[in-house]
Amino acid sequence: LEAVFTAGDIMRALPKDTRVFQKRDKEWCSGLMEKAKEVKNVAQCCEDEYVVNLLKEMRADLEQCQKSLTGYLEKKRSRFPRFY
Repeated sequence: LEAVFTAGDIMRALPKDTRVFQKRDKEWCSGLMEKAKEVKNVAQCCEDEYVVNLLKEMRADLEQCQKSLTGYLEKKRSRFPRFY
């Protein structure tokens, strides 16, 4: 989803979802990957209650972003059916 949410058209059309995606992407890169780097065992890293809750929240937010993106693309497809 990163390539999609960094495209100018999508950023303008879905600003709220773009901000949510960027926030979650940053949390993934800076928070979870740093923790995984320290622990070096993904199973132990994911046993942490904070990480479990964070992953659940991230999944819910990313599913919402994907749902919004799908809706946006469906609108585009209905306006320009010959391209799809």
